Amino acid sequence: MLRNVRRSHVILVLSVVLFGFIVPLDIYLWRKNRQTVVEAKEAISPISSPPTAAVQPGSTGQSYKNDLDAFWARTPHDQERNLEVSAMVAAIRHREERFSDRFGYGSHNPSGATGITQVMPASLKEWSVRCLGREVSQTEYQGNNLAQILISHCQIGRLWDNHNHDSRVVASCWFSGRTDFNGVSEDSENTPVNRYVADVMANLAKVRPDLVSSSSKSENKPCKW
Repeated sequence: MLRNVRRSHVILVLSVVLFGFIVPLDIYLWRKNRQTVVEAKEAISPISSPPTAAVQPGSTGQSYKNDLDAFWARTPHDQERNLEVSAMVAAIRHREERFSDRFGYGSHNPSGATGITQVMPASLKEWSVRCLGREVSQTEYQGNNLAQILISHCQIGRLWDNHNHDSRVVASCWFSGRTDFNGVSEDSENTPVNRYVADVMANLAKVRPDLVSSSSKSENKPCKW
C-alpha cells in the first residue's frame, strides 16, 4: 500500500515537471512560428499588395490591367507620363513575345534573360531593390507576374525620364545598355541593335505613334539607369 502511494507521488511529481516544461515550450514554439509568419508576410508585402489573385504565372488581360492600375496608383508621376511608359513597356514586351514562344511571364532565355521584358540576372538584384525595396531572386521573379510588371515599368520609366522621352534611345538601352540606336552590334541570337529598335518602334507606332522618336543621329554612350 505504501509502495503504491509512493509510486503515485512520483508519477504526480513527474507529471507536474513535464507539464511545466512542455507547456512553456509549446507557447515558445507557437510564438516563434507566429513571428516567422509575420516576418514572411512583411518580407513579401512590397510585391503582394496590391491584388495577389492576379500574381500567378501566365495571367493576361484584365488581371494585367488590374496589377498595372494598382502600380500606377502608388507611383508619384503624372498620368500622361505613366501612359507613355506603359506604351513603351508594351512595345518592348510584344517585340520579345513575337520572336519566341518561350517568352512571357514564365520565360527563361538561354542567355539568362527572364520574364515579359527579358531582364538579365546581373540587373535583377539592383533593380528589384530599387523598385521593390528588397532583393528578388531570378526564380521568384520568373514566377511572380506582378514583380515583373513593377520592375519593367519602374526601370523603363527611369530610362524614359533620364533620356528625355526618346523612345529609340530607350529601346536601345533596354537591348544593349548603350544609347546608340543605329548600332549594329548583335546579341547571342544574332539580332543587331538597330533591328531590335526598329521592331520596338513598329510596335510603339501601333499604340502611340506620337511617341516614336524622330531622331536619326545617335550617340554611343552608357545609358542612365
